[in-house]
Amino acid sequence: MTIKRSAAIVGAALLATSTLAAPAQAIPQLAYSCDDGVVRPAYGSLHVGGNACSGSLTGVVSNAQVTLESGPDAGTYFCGFVIVATYGGGISAYYCRLL
Repeated sequence: MTIKRSAAIVGAALLATSTLAAPAQAIPQLAYSCDDGVVRPAYGSLHVGGNACSGSLTGVVSNAQVTLESGPDAGTYFCGFVIVATYGGGISAYYCRLL
């Protein structure tokens, strides 16, 4: 093996090692806060329905935190699939778990 080829292999190995060792960029957390809501079992996890919600985006989002501020189901939930109403501030979230 030539010196040039050896240097290329060592350089590639160092580049790969430094790339893997670099800290990952933080992914922005989608979060919603609702005045109240209900939680029901659904699809082997929880379904969270929230009223008067505010938060990051409207539409359909994935992997979001939903907080119910009051009511018997008050708490913070992490949900895999969230539908956020454009008007009215309602949320319907699926595949949730209590944090």
